[in-house]
Amino acid sequence: MEPAIFEREPNCPVTFNGITFQPMDIKALVTTVYDDSNISTVFTGARYNGYNDSIDEYGSHTDESYRDLNPDAGTEVWNQPVVGFKVYEQTAMTLEKAAQTFYGLPDYPWNNASKSIVYTKSRLSWINETYTDGGLVASGLNENFTVGADYDYLLELDENEEIIGGEWLYGSHDNHPDFLWLLKEKPAFDTAISIGLSYANVTMLLEKAVDCFDAPLTVRLNTHKAT
Repeated sequence: MEPAIFEREPNCPVTFNGITFQPMDIKALVTTVYDDSNISTVFTGARYNGYNDSIDEYGSHTDESYRDLNPDAGTEVWNQPVVGFKVYEQTAMTLEKAAQTFYGLPDYPWNNASKSIVYTKSRLSWINETYTDGGLVASGLNENFTVGADYDYLLELDENEEIIGGEWLYGSHDNHPDFLWLLKEKPAFDTAISIGLSYANVTMLLEKAVDCFDAPLTVRLNTHKAT
């Protein structure tokens, strides 16, 4: 759920205009508003959309969109909220050492601009889908749905030790994310999307659900008597 980095999680049901919205309903409304709003995002990695790929002599995929970030299997993509990233190992080495260690070659076969290499082992964690309602973070239930994967890769550094590229290793050749993206901003408060849902109204429900008290049962409308 991409709005989770900007919005607090609803914890309780809210009754508004005689309709009770469960926390899961409010999450869906927030997601719908964000999804149909004109807001900026940061996107990294090219999406792999097909099977035009092969394996080279080093065990790497030849399709560039597969080699940067790629789907775990096939071409179907599921968006999962990332909740953690941990580095287990970082080992600096020369180009020659990396070539010998990982490819059995005297010279490093990738990226001629590289000046040094860092072998890295890390773990990415994310939340799986669940139909469990309520405040999952506040209750700690989110831990029950947290999964992850370990990745091995080489980081290629320039003369200033800035990362300029990299290569996946071992099982990470095939198993790594397709792409990563994140939001840069919230929708404008006066946003109203194509189906008539307004960010202001959804925010009102969300604030009530976070603090766990109901909204008013009715909406006061301005009325004018006929003369």
